[in-house]
Amino acid sequence: MKRFNSQLCVHMPVPTTAHEQRRYALIVSNTYHSGNLAADSLSPAPLPSGDANYLRMKKCAQERGFDTRVSGFNVNEKEMDALVQRFLTLVYEETGGGNSSALCLFYFSGYGSRVNGENMLLCNDGRFWDLERDYIRLLSPGPNRPHLLMLDCVRIPGGSGFVWNAPPINCFVMFAVDERESDGTGDHTSVTPFTGAVSHALEKRRDVEQMAKAVRFSLLVEWQIDSFAVSTLTSSVVV
Repeated sequence: MKRFNSQLCVHMPVPTTAHEQRRYALIVSNTYHSGNLAADSLSPAPLPSGDANYLRMKKCAQERGFDTRVSGFNVNEKEMDALVQRFLTLVYEETGGGNSSALCLFYFSGYGSRVNGENMLLCNDGRFWDLERDYIRLLSPGPNRPHLLMLDCVRIPGGSGFVWNAPPINCFVMFAVDERESDGTGDHTSVTPFTGAVSHALEKRRDVEQMAKAVRFSLLVEWQIDSFAVSTLTSSVVV
């Protein structure tokens, strides 16, 4: 499996017609390399599935018509901030401001859980990234711009499962936090159960609520893993 060293991948935009809804996806996967000073006390093991998750979700998003020009693999805290800013700026500039009906997808694979009362993702430099403060609070979905968040996380040592109170209006958040800690071994070519279930569910054009039910059923039956969804969508969203 090819390993990625660059933090930002750039692709040509997905063509759309004047009548199609513009779609944008920010795909981020952190395998995490142990030994980073900021997380020495956590000592999380590398996540071998990060390579496959990144490739699978990026390909899947592109096949569903999402523009994946802004994507990141093994990014540190500053790079994560920059990716989000570039992504939201791209969407805003290409869709004529905050009132467009563009559909946005944020996918993250890596370590993540609730730490000190906040939903945190772990960057590749071992620093925490506050998901609600640094992404969700930057959103301005408005009545026409839905945002989908798909989070495939392994529990951070010492952390607990995500807790969502009230995401901004017109958001759909789905996540699975695997309570089994990684031992750093595994197959770089195999995706994790959550990413596999999501990518499979996205093979068919369906309402996001139907997609979530398919993912939840697959994870429970095949892997005995719980997944959760929180929605403030104002209308039906088809992916």
